Amino acid sequence: MHLVCSQGSFFVAMDFTAWDNNTWFLLDIAFYSQNLFQKDIFSAIGWIPPAKTMNAIEEVYRIARAQTLIALCSTVPGYWFTVAFIDKIGRFAIQLMVSSS
Repeated sequence: MHLVCSQGSFFVAMDFTAWDNNTWFLLDIAFYSQNLFQKDIFSAIGWIPPAKTMNAIEEVYRIARAQTLIALCSTVPGYWFTVAFIDKIGRFAIQLMVSSS
């Protein structure tokens, strides 16, 4: 952490750091809990049939197919956007775009 001369600026830097850590913590909860509940979400929106109509292998295959579709439509383009613009926009600006969305 970079310390500055005035105490007011120091406290603003500390508040931003705490806000940023809390934001990432909440983002991690949302991201990792998605894996726990996605079978229910995919069934609710009609992407896969109810679990009682499939065997375990078919359910795993259909969930993996839905995950792949999500990754191809969101995660992969996001990675390529970052690779293309990391030097032009900067790491901090890209991180702000990800955090604010």
